[in-house]
Amino acid sequence: MNTSMEKKALVVIVVAVILAVAGFFYWKTYYRPPVREGASVGATSTDLGSELYRQANNPLQGALPSSTAPAPNPIKNLYKNPFQ
Repeated sequence: MNTSMEKKALVVIVVAVILAVAGFFYWKTYYRPPVREGASVGATSTDLGSELYRQANNPLQGALPSSTAPAPNPIKNLYKNPFQ
């Protein structure tokens, strides 16, 4: 490659980087997501999901079911690893 082609490539890369950085800063400072009509800033608990969450019940009620297994891992010795 000759030096004029290298200079042109370098200028194109520098301009692309400058445009990308400028676009990023423009997006971060001036872009505001659109606000839906009727949406409040604070979260209200009148949505359908919050109603279902309040009405749902937990069958365990904080208790763990009893285990009937004699050991924590009953099939531990079923397979012997040949690399140990």
